[in-house]
Amino acid sequence: MIWIIFLWLVAFVVFFINRFTVKAKDGWMENQIVWGGFLSGLVVGGVGSTLSRNWIFVLYVVPLFIILSISGVYFSKLIRNIRS
Repeated sequence: MIWIIFLWLVAFVVFFINRFTVKAKDGWMENQIVWGGFLSGLVVGGVGSTLSRNWIFVLYVVPLFIILSISGVYFSKLIRNIRS
């Protein structure tokens, strides 16, 4: 149970840091990807828990999907900056 709480805390901290960080003018797409990752995490978790009929599933999948999708934006940006 402590892992579920930890995952949700990390997911919301990452979400709020990315949501309220001032972005450059050309970085507007990142904010949409953060919102998209958050909402798609909710959708995937909801659909997965409904199909599997296991409500514990949503507690694990949603924060993991949110964390991975948001961090994917920044890892790709980091790799792109290292190559340039």
